[in-house]
Amino acid sequence: MRSIYPHRQPLPFRRRVLAPSVVSGDVTAPVLSSPVGTATGSSTATVGATTDEGNGTLYAVVTVSGTPPTPAQIAAGQDNSGSAAAWAGSVSVGSTGAKTLPATGLVAATAYYTHLYHDDAAGNDSNVVSSAQFTTNAASGALLKLMSYFH
Repeated sequence: MRSIYPHRQPLPFRRRVLAPSVVSGDVTAPVLSSPVGTATGSSTATVGATTDEGNGTLYAVVTVSGTPPTPAQIAAGQDNSGSAAAWAGSVSVGSTGAKTLPATGLVAATAYYTHLYHDDAAGNDSNVVSSAQFTTNAASGALLKLMSYFH
C-alpha cells in the first residue's frame, strides 16, 4: 500500500497481544475477636474489638438485646429487629489490633450489649461479634434530684 503522503509511510501491520485478565485483590474477610463493652459512667461506655486487617471501617451498635444484628443492620445503626440502636458509631481502621469507640447517650442503670463488624476496603464483611452484657452506672444523686424536679 502506498501512502499519498511520501513522508508518511504506512506502518507494518502489528499484532496486538493482550495479557489474560487476572482478577486480583483482597478477597479475605477481616476477623474480629475480643469484643468489649464497658460502662464508663451513667450514660457512657467504651466499646470495641480486635481486628486482623488494617483498612476499612469498624461499625458498632449498643443495644438492649444480646441477639446480634446483621452487618447491614449494624452499619445502619439498628438492632436485630431493625429498630434504632441505643447508640451507633463507626471508626476508620488504619491498622490491625484493638479498636475502641466512646458510646454516649445511654440510659443510666441499663443493661446493654455491643455488636460490631468490620467492612474492609475491598468490601469484605467480617464476622459479627458481641460483647458480654454490661450495665451503665446508676445516675448520681444530683442528677436524680434534677430529674425528679422535672417529673
